[in-house]
Amino acid sequence: FNEHAPLSSKDSPTSCLAGYEWVDVSKHCIPCKPGFFNLRGSTNNSTCAPCPKGYYARGYASSKCTPCSRGSFAKDQGSVMCDLCPRGTFS
Repeated sequence: FNEHAPLSSKDSPTSCLAGYEWVDVSKHCIPCKPGFFNLRGSTNNSTCAPCPKGYYARGYASSKCTPCSRGSFAKDQGSVMCDLCPRGTFS
């Protein structure tokens, strides 16, 4: 499996797996970078989206974001990890 090759001979954006997006210029599927995800893969020119606040995606090619565990938070979109809550606070 070549992660940069389209998954069909059509060279269409509907060919990418979840966690990947289509790059029209190069005609390749590329993995979502850490902090981003693509639930369905590339369909209708969809692109990888940043994880919402309170969620993270640590690695490449994420198809979903993981919620921060109790006592931690991700204050920004596109987080690759959660931070521990400061002493005296909670999440």
